[in-house]
Amino acid sequence: IFLILMVVGFLIFFAGSLSVIYARKISQSIVDLNTRVDDMALGNVDDLAKEVGPNEIQQLARGINRLAITIRDANLLTQSEIARATSQLHATLNELEEVAKGQNQFLARMSHELRTPLTAVIGFSRLVASEESTVKRSEYLDVVEVSSTMLLTMIDDILEFSKAQSAGFTLEKINFDIRKWLVDVMAIHRKSAEDKNLKLHHEINGSLPQLVRGDPVRLAQIISNLVSNAIKFTEEGVVSVNIEMDSSPENFNILHCTVKDCGKGIAIEQQEALFEPFTQENEAINRLYGGAGLGLSICKKLVNIMDGDISIHSIIG
Repeated sequence: IFLILMVVGFLIFFAGSLSVIYARKISQSIVDLNTRVDDMALGNVDDLAKEVGPNEIQQLARGINRLAITIRDANLLTQSEIARATSQLHATLNELEEVAKGQNQFLARMSHELRTPLTAVIGFSRLVASEESTVKRSEYLDVVEVSSTMLLTMIDDILEFSKAQSAGFTLEKINFDIRKWLVDVMAIHRKSAEDKNLKLHHEINGSLPQLVRGDPVRLAQIISNLVSNAIKFTEEGVVSVNIEMDSSPENFNILHCTVKDCGKGIAIEQQEALFEPFTQENEAINRLYGGAGLGLSICKKLVNIMDGDISIHSIIG
């Protein structure tokens, strides 16, 4: 009996020791998990809890680890969003700096461009006032007229350029007679073409309906600017305008307008730059014909607002 009691006592002691050890392990696991949760609260979500111990402790550890991974992914996403927003902010600031720089250049260039014809108007007006010769007075008045016209053209271009750049610029959408409209536009340039012995020709595809929908004033501004340039840089031959209609994949009807001239042509490397503000083919052109170099830039802006496209195809010779 004593032996049996000793065995039972040993078993009880052994079981108790195992229970204490097991309890300590569970307690330590819980302490470790609690420490891990405290670390997560402080922002440390990189170190994962050890998934050891009894099944319940392992399940609890896995749950904590899933939460840590979720928080970590959310932090990474937030950091990515912050980085993206910061990048966009820098891009916006750069754009604003470019806009401010462009405005300063615009003002400086316009001050320079306007000064030349304005100085001529003032200077020759004074000469007219002091000149007794009728012939000389007539010559001076001719210079005043040319300079005044140049000045007015520049001012118109500046106003149109500024208007096209404004955020509130909108297009009118009305039905108008495309054939009568083109006749009126071409009539504006008949005199300047006749002065250079140039022929003006226009044609509208027969399939085009009588009425089209759009902004006739802005469309006339575009075509008129292109025709004016064509006449300006053509010494002999024909300036023609052709209008036809294309159908887009979305079943929209698109006007396709082509202005052709017989000028000397423009080098390929210079063609794309002509749509930039203040750009002319070269300084000799600027001195010969004047202008601020805004016409094609205005055309491009208007065409873009109309969801269209404008391009140049030219061959030297």
